[in-house]
Amino acid sequence: MAIHRFSWPNFLIRFLFAGLLVTGTYNPSGYSYTDWVLTDFPDSINAISAFAGIILFVTSAVLAVGMSWSHIRRRMTGQIDTDEVDYE
Repeated sequence: MAIHRFSWPNFLIRFLFAGLLVTGTYNPSGYSYTDWVLTDFPDSINAISAFAGIILFVTSAVLAVGMSWSHIRRRMTGQIDTDEVDYE
């Protein structure tokens, strides 16, 4: 069994995937944030779009940490996560 060490590049890949997922799908007005910024780029830089971008960045970070939590916890504590299976 090969042991792959979890590192910053692994976390950044998860963060980029979460960022693409969040910015490509969420916006209460019915359009994605990416579409919202790219269609009106010069006029779209205002306080609301900047605040929405910060919130989406934080949401992406939370998702990336969640996707990586098992690896992060193993690096911090040295404990390995296992699934217990009860055979009856």
